[in-house]
Parts: sequence; structure tokens; C-alpha cells
Amino acid sequence: MIDSQYLDISSETYKVKVWSRSIYTTESGVKKKKIQIFLEKDLADRVYTEAVQRYGRSKGALSQFFSDLLRNYFDYGIGAPVVSKDIITSKIEKVFNNILMLIASVRNTSIEKIHEITENEILRAIYNIRGSDPRTIRKWLNIFLQNGYLEYVGGKEPKRIFRIVRKSGENAPNNKELSAYD
Repeated sequence: MIDSQYLDISSETYKVKVWSRSIYTTESGVKKKKIQIFLEKDLADRVYTEAVQRYGRSKGALSQFFSDLLRNYFDYGIGAPVVSKDIITSKIEKVFNNILMLIASVRNTSIEKIHEITENEILRAIYNIRGSDPRTIRKWLNIFLQNGYLEYVGGKEPKRIFRIVRKSGENAPNNKELSAYD
């Protein structure tokens, strides 16, 4: 089973593929599990260099390096993976742009001519683009409101009206950096 995760190391994002193999017991009775990972060459070079600096060129130095690194992460939260705000902004922007394009096509107009949208229009567009689950629809509406893409103008639910504050590509939102687990 392959599991892809993203790690942020010194503000550079690397894709890491990990899968597990076998369990074996060392001479001292400690059970270990072999895990094979594939890293980009530049990241692998940095890992090898750091492992040699810390533990020397002895057998098991790389394993010890990763064990200590992961132990610090799990025990103390040191080195927690971080999702770049650019990745988050990019995803929100893409979804918002797709929603605007859908609304523009339904209205038979261009995105530039859309300044306000009804709640019904935005909910139907989210339904068509992101899925029909009511929680998903409300989540995306809240994301657009919280990140400054939409602004409430007036009306009562379900006939509220929203102003489009930011079209795709305009003034990326000032999101905080989020942990991969937020």
C-alpha cells in the first residue's frame, strides 16, 4: 500500500512515498519494521549528510537518524509537517474560479460581469463542483466567506445575497500556515 505525504523542510516541499515491508528482531531483542521510502535526490543527499554528521558512518546510522527524527516528532511535535499557505490558497482559488465559471455559464455571461450572487446560485454551483453532501456545501461556502472571496450583503437564509470580493488570482488570502492535521 502506497501512502503519499508532503513534508515541509526549510520551506521546501517534498513528496515522500512510504510503504512498509517486514518485521524482524535484532540481536538485542528489539522488534523493528523495515520501511522503504523514496525521496527526491536533493532531499536524500541532505538526509545522508545529516545522518553521517550526527551518527558517523556506522551501520544503522540512517535508521537511528530517522528513529530519532520520528520520535521527536511524535513525542514533542518537533518538525511537524506544514502545509504551505500557497497550496491552500491555490486549491481554494481553483474551486472558487470553477464555481464562478459555472455560474457565468448558467447566467450566459462572463465572470467579469458577475458582482453579486444569490445563495441558491452558490450552493448549486458547489453541489455540482464539490459534491452533494450538505456538510461539504456548507464547508465550502464558509471557506469562501472566511478567506475573503465572498462577502454577505443582505437577505435571510436561504435567500441571502453575496458580493464577490476577490476574483481568482486577485490578492491571495492571508491564511495562516496550517499543520497537516488542521
